[in-house]
Amino acid sequence: MMSLEMLRELFRRVAMSAVSRQISVSGRFVRRELGLTSFQLGRLAREVEEGALPGVTVVRQGRKRRIRFVIDKQYWLDEDN
Repeated sequence: MMSLEMLRELFRRVAMSAVSRQISVSGRFVRRELGLTSFQLGRLAREVEEGALPGVTVVRQGRKRRIRFVIDKQYWLDEDN
């Protein structure tokens, strides 16, 4: 899926500019950067939950099930992904 590759590149960019070991990225940020609909974001989050992107955890928050992606910076900078 093209969106998965775009998400991988976005996470790599975020990891390179981050200071802390774990970075939390909101679903809204991902939607805005990649130009996705909320349905596409949900489908992408499900793929990540199923293991499509190692080093990334999906957290669903609150009643509205807001999506956050937690990125392990060390994985994205050490591995050649």
